[in-house]
Amino acid sequence: KSLRSGASLRAGLGVRRLGGDSARTRPTAQLGGAIGVAQTASINATYRHYPFDETAALVQSGLVWDELQVNAEISPQATFGLSALANAAWLSDGNQRLIGTGGVMVGVAKRLRAGVYARIMGWSHPNLGQNLYFSPGLFTLGEARASYVWWRGGWWLRTTGGLGAQHVQSRATQPEWHGDFTVAYNWRYVDELAFVATFTNSAEARTATATTPTYRYWSVGLRFQRGL
Repeated sequence: KSLRSGASLRAGLGVRRLGGDSARTRPTAQLGGAIGVAQTASINATYRHYPFDETAALVQSGLVWDELQVNAEISPQATFGLSALANAAWLSDGNQRLIGTGGVMVGVAKRLRAGVYARIMGWSHPNLGQNLYFSPGLFTLGEARASYVWWRGGWWLRTTGGLGAQHVQSRATQPEWHGDFTVAYNWRYVDELAFVATFTNSAEARTATATTPTYRYWSVGLRFQRGL
């Protein structure tokens, strides 16, 4: 729902079901809001409740996330922007994940920006190779990135690429790269239909008894957002 002050509120309830031998149906919920500050900054907060169902083993485990995220963006000029994010997530097995990110982007040509990005993630109970999920004690990442944005009428396109380094606990620093692509049509303030795609790599992590190997992965999807 859009408010007269320029702020917006959103809420949702639903279910998520995966088929197959490990089929389960789980409830999901989301509550969030956004507010603009002096037309040059925005703050967005979101709470989510959803199942941890990235693999068949996790689906069978029945683990559930409760996640709180706050992010801010500041753009005092059209060619300069700062962004920051804080995320805390509690897993139903008692583990907690904390994430912090920050980035700076500067315009270098028409619709083209370049800058730097940093990310840090840690778990309250690290347990590489023994949990059903990747839970390093400390994971850090830094990269140089560039983005290109095009828009006309309600249509817009954004593509971003990054190249840098990542480090997991006591492992040696490893290369990191990623690419993201979004094309969307937007009407009104919060109504949008978008196609999104990403392609990136992971880091290798190792303990005395197990190794999580490096690999590449990609994803594509459609996103629909409708304001009330």
